[in-house]
Amino acid sequence: MRRLLCFFAAIALSVMLLHAERIRAEDSSTVLATAGDLKITQKDFYESLKVYSTEIQNAVKANRQLQQKFLQRLMELELFSSVAREKGIDRIPEVKRRMEILVNDFLSKELLSREVVDKIQVSEDDMKQYYKANREQFKKPEEVRARHILIKVKKDASPEEKKAARKKAEEILEKIKKGEDFASLAEKYSDDPGSAKKGGDLGYFPRGRMVKPFEDAAFSLKAGEVSDIVETKFGYHIIKVEEKKPAGYQPFEAVKDRIRKELIKKVQSEKVKEYVGKLMKERNVKLYPERIMMK
Repeated sequence: MRRLLCFFAAIALSVMLLHAERIRAEDSSTVLATAGDLKITQKDFYESLKVYSTEIQNAVKANRQLQQKFLQRLMELELFSSVAREKGIDRIPEVKRRMEILVNDFLSKELLSREVVDKIQVSEDDMKQYYKANREQFKKPEEVRARHILIKVKKDASPEEKKAARKKAEEILEKIKKGEDFASLAEKYSDDPGSAKKGGDLGYFPRGRMVKPFEDAAFSLKAGEVSDIVETKFGYHIIKVEEKKPAGYQPFEAVKDRIRKELIKKVQSEKVKEYVGKLMKERNVKLYPERIMMK
């Protein structure tokens, strides 16, 4: 949340520098916040939100608390910039230069977005060719979905404590063999708080995710099978495999958006470099780095 708000602040600052005079009384839509003659309307809120990524926009739209914090931050920035202008801070030479740098940075990104990035087209054939040429990127390892019941054993447990823990695990295993529901027993007896309330369900996992004795046992079982007691550094486990997914490749449709972004990113770098070079040549840009003197 804190990082999200910091991101809001950084982008909103650029927006306010560019549009400091825009949020004023002449907008007739619903008023969301006021401070004397200053106000923020529903339209202003939406326009400011458009600056962000789709992911952040969706997060704000779905969360009332984020909407409130975003509105408060917009008003803070408008209020601060208004007071700063009243005090003449915007007319201080070094401040004016910093503001120009911020605005230049924003305008540069907007220019490149409109003139280069937004014009990049990636066809279905381009994506399919990339998929075929880079198929190993989309390989999925074998996975299992398992439940477990853990009877925890402390690292410094005495032989008697370990023996008692194993006996408890054996008694639970016997209940399972007699037909009692694994999920219910996990919820009742498992010492793994994260999975116990879900009936011991660990979801799907590939090799390398779990400790080796647990992993070896889980991947050796067939769907529906229950293990014997498995000892790990955490204690004694009873494992039931619910489903198994063999290794394979993600289908093209599932990774199409990812490929599109990857191709756009790849082409973008080349196109931006080409555009910058062309613009600098047209405007007869000359650089004299040898004249730089550092204090």
